[in-house]
Amino acid sequence: MEGKHDFEDDGRILLSERSPVNPKSVYATSKLAADFLTMNYHDAYGIPGVTTRMFNNYGPRQNPRYITGTIITQALEREVVELGNLTPKRDMCYAGDGVRGHLHVALGGDSGEQYVYGYGENVSMREWTEMILNIGSEEGHWDDPEIVQREDRYRPGDSDVEELRVGYEKLHEETGWEPQVSWEGGIRRTVEWYANNRTRWYDRVDWR
Repeated sequence: MEGKHDFEDDGRILLSERSPVNPKSVYATSKLAADFLTMNYHDAYGIPGVTTRMFNNYGPRQNPRYITGTIITQALEREVVELGNLTPKRDMCYAGDGVRGHLHVALGGDSGEQYVYGYGENVSMREWTEMILNIGSEEGHWDDPEIVQREDRYRPGDSDVEELRVGYEKLHEETGWEPQVSWEGGIRRTVEWYANNRTRWYDRVDWR
């Protein structure tokens, strides 16, 4: 693995299969360990295997404790949406596109390879929150909830990553995969599911 990032002409980092890894949390480290174990079994014993890194999925049925569900469920139930750090940028990929990506890797990827993919753009968590709240207001699910940052909802210590954005050129070149659902379209589907399925998430939120 090369020890440097790829940069776009505008100076932004674009993550790829060649990007160095530096997990910042126990969660991230556990995923990386699984990647290495998969490749160890492939290299040592010839067991067919690939690893994938899909970035920041969201969509219907997702655990409401993830950022998108947290925003939507609070907006549906109250006038204030309380969140943590809204500065970090994330590459948000709709779950349906992610599933298609996994299927493309399984059916068209090469054993022993790694595939990284996402939407290909990123957005700050404040912009993501505002986008969700604006779309929900347009659809009549809520009025205009206030956004409040609370320090006790920040991630512990130095475990937050400031910016993530990923390219998907390798997967596209080998299998033709690319995202098909826009952020606006994905958000509309996700808000609609939460609004119509309160019994599926009401006892699973962490903000009450």
